[in-house]
Amino acid sequence: MISQQIQSYVTPSKLRWYSIKFFERDEEIQQEIKLSIQQQREIEDIIKTAEEIFGDSSDSIIVNARYDYVAQIMAMCVIDRNDFQISVSDQIDRIVTNKWLALPIFVLVMWLVYYLPIGSMMFYSVNGSQILLVVS
Repeated sequence: MISQQIQSYVTPSKLRWYSIKFFERDEEIQQEIKLSIQQQREIEDIIKTAEEIFGDSSDSIIVNARYDYVAQIMAMCVIDRNDFQISVSDQIDRIVTNKWLALPIFVLVMWLVYYLPIGSMMFYSVNGSQILLVVS
C-alpha cells in the first residue's frame, strides 16, 4: 500500500492525506517528499493496478469516491416529505386495530368467513332425502 511506502516520511496523523495525494499523482507532494526510485516504482505499480481494476484514472477514482461520500452524507441529512406519508398498509392497520372498531370488524369478518361457504347454502329435507339448494 502507498501508506506503507511513505510512513517513515510522514507523521501518522497526515499519513492518509499524503497517501491520497500520492495516489492522485500530485507533483507538489512528490517533490516535497523525496522517495527512492524503488518506492516510486512500487507506488506507481499500486496506482496502475487500481486503475486497471476500476477502469479509470487515479484522479477520477478519487473524485468518484468523494462524490459518493457526499451523496451518502446528503442521503442521511436530507429529509424528503414523502418519508412521512402514511402507507396504505398503515392506514388499514389504523382502522382494523382501532380501540373501538377492532372487535366489530373481527365479528363481521368471522361472520363472512362462516356465511360465504356455509350460510349461502340451504339444506332442505324432502321425503327423507336431502336436496341442496344454493341461494345467491
